[in-house]
Amino acid sequence: MPLRCYQQPGADHLSNLGEDDMSTVAKKTEKVYLDPKTFRERTKWSVYRIHRETDIPLQSLYNYLKDESDPKYREPKLYIKRLLGEIYTHLSL
Repeated sequence: MPLRCYQQPGADHLSNLGEDDMSTVAKKTEKVYLDPKTFRERTKWSVYRIHRETDIPLQSLYNYLKDESDPKYREPKLYIKRLLGEIYTHLSL
């Protein structure tokens, strides 16, 4: 059975927005990137809590949090920074 998509009346809400409203929409869709060190400083979360909330492996988090001169230091991938940025954005609302 094929899926059907029904549009509710008034669902085209973006076409009814004024210029000021569109800037609000743009602000909400801004991408925020936070590296794990900055995220941890701003939220005061423990490494274990970050692990629990994000499912990032503990060992990876420890490697992201190490000093850059340490041989075990790893640069976090962009999706990790994006995830932490999104979490921080939702926490600060």
